[in-house]
Amino acid sequence: MFRPDLDSRQNIASFVESFYQKVLSDDRLAPLFIGVANIDLAVHLPHIKDYWCKLLLGDSRYQRHTMNIHRQLHSRYALSPQDFRHWLQTFE
Repeated sequence: MFRPDLDSRQNIASFVESFYQKVLSDDRLAPLFIGVANIDLAVHLPHIKDYWCKLLLGDSRYQRHTMNIHRQLHSRYALSPQDFRHWLQTFE
């Protein structure tokens, strides 16, 4: 399977969209993203794309505090190491 480098906003956007399609169709992860995080993809995906563009391309659009956002989610639902491993496996 061909996997393009994450070296442009367009490639990062495609990766993020593909990843979220997998997450939202996953029996274990979908309830966390939909029920616990209550994400609105129209709002969430641009933030995630900006986040990865900041990390990988040095783009400065993303200015949020990622850990605080995830701490708030964790306070609503304590994610387990197994949850994270499953998310990471899906990501990889």
